[in-house]
Amino acid sequence: MASNFSRWILPVLSVFILLSSALQATKTFTLDLIDESEKYHRNLLQRQAGDEWRSIDIIYNSTQFNFFVDVKIGDARKNLKLRVLQSSHTWVASPWSTTQDCPPLTEERPCSAARNSGFFSLYPPDSSSSRNLSARGSFDIEYNDYSYVIGNWVRDKFQIGQLTLDDVNFGVGQSYNSTPTIGLGRSNSDSEYSTFLEVMQEKDIINTPSYGIYVGDIRGREGSSGSITFGGIDVAKFTRPLRTLSSKSSYALNLLGIDIVTEGKVVSKPLEQPEGLHRASTLSFSTASIHIPTDVFNVVMAHLGAEEPYYSIRTLPPDDSGLNFTFTDGLSIFVPYSQMAVPVSGSDNQYFLLLLPNDKKIIMGTPFFRSAYIFYDFQNEEFSIAPALYNITASNVTEVGVNNASISDVKWLYENPTQSSIPSPSSELGVLNTAVIVGGAVGGSAVVAITVALCFYLFYYRPKHRGIIAVIPQTQGNGMGQAPPPVSHHNEHVNRQISPVKSSYSSPVTSPTLATSTAPWVRPENIAVLLVHVPTQTK
Repeated sequence: MASNFSRWILPVLSVFILLSSALQATKTFTLDLIDESEKYHRNLLQRQAGDEWRSIDIIYNSTQFNFFVDVKIGDARKNLKLRVLQSSHTWVASPWSTTQDCPPLTEERPCSAARNSGFFSLYPPDSSSSRNLSARGSFDIEYNDYSYVIGNWVRDKFQIGQLTLDDVNFGVGQSYNSTPTIGLGRSNSDSEYSTFLEVMQEKDIINTPSYGIYVGDIRGREGSSGSITFGGIDVAKFTRPLRTLSSKSSYALNLLGIDIVTEGKVVSKPLEQPEGLHRASTLSFSTASIHIPTDVFNVVMAHLGAEEPYYSIRTLPPDDSGLNFTFTDGLSIFVPYSQMAVPVSGSDNQYFLLLLPNDKKIIMGTPFFRSAYIFYDFQNEEFSIAPALYNITASNVTEVGVNNASISDVKWLYENPTQSSIPSPSSELGVLNTAVIVGGAVGGSAVVAITVALCFYLFYYRPKHRGIIAVIPQTQGNGMGQAPPPVSHHNEHVNRQISPVKSSYSSPVTSPTLATSTAPWVRPENIAVLLVHVPTQTK
């Protein structure tokens, strides 16, 4: 009897795990973020067959220094390329007439941007499923750089990669001097229409309007890529502890100082705030450069021997040389010069840095996001930040926002990994409310009943010779008791204080999702299937 029990304990436990895990489906959706490079894009970033960009990717255009994503709109699936912007609004450009693309007096640059994006016509309609929500001129947006767009509100379906999202609200611009965009920003209290992220929440794709962004190495030649994970945080992409800050108006860090670092050593401190004072620095991954005060910029350029008028440098500094930004709450982010450097066109040994003087506003643009992992939670009006790991191929996505919970409820994310132990799955159940606990109890009872029935069947009616499929749960889940990030077994640059390790770049840029996949997006289940052969005993 004991031997029979031991023979079937693994299958029974496997079925139990299968049933309990199947009850959990993660509400997350990830888009790859890949650097386009003139030198590498031909054989790395295009489809294996054909010359189109992979529609599932967000592409960083290394000429315009902006992020773009392909979106198919309406029942006709009109394809447009929209700039990814941390704005509340999404909009597309409408042709002025059947014979003229852009409105009269529109400058060539915004007109060219609209042409590159593609036009979406309402009259005659490019999509019969579009619904006009407002009168002409009701969509009226002015950005911080004084660019604008004027048009009307429309609602239609959006397809981004394998995700199709109905009832997306967006503007159709008739007059503009800006680039058509998809907005990944906070809700706009002045608008009655839901933002793109809020629609994702309403359609039950994600729990809260939130996303984590991992931009990755500017050189883009490792077998990894950046990503934007909607409704989740990828804990494999950064080093703990995470820091979470509240923000009801703007997403900014309190800057205390900027250090110049050469080969791992601080050689100058061009910016040091007096004790008790700090300077606001705005986070903006869609801003191409890091903006710093002019006097600090001049010290940095002089230290590098940069040549005016374009402040170009002739030698690319090593990875352990750059700028170290110190903020309140003990946060320090080191940004190597190599993550700001862009080759000068037509020159093999000359670079300019994505670093600009700005005495009005300090902005942490795209190069900063290459060295920091940042998670935005617009529902709870907070954002989280930690030093990023470079060239990570692993992914460990944790769903966030269950019952509108804050990520700060996941306590182990805020612990130093060298001083804390691995949390148990039950160590943080306190963040679940009573309804969830009751629901889990009911579901657990059902699973137990089914398991008992299966035990009876397997024991008395078992087949003689058969392999067993064991289902093992992944660490990916709802963030309550999530295991720490997996240990990486390849070269990586750990962005702690100032202790980078140079990486090697050998494998091409690839996407973890097949480029030619056309299957619709399906919410990932919280299980992974492993084939385990259970030997049978012969009589």
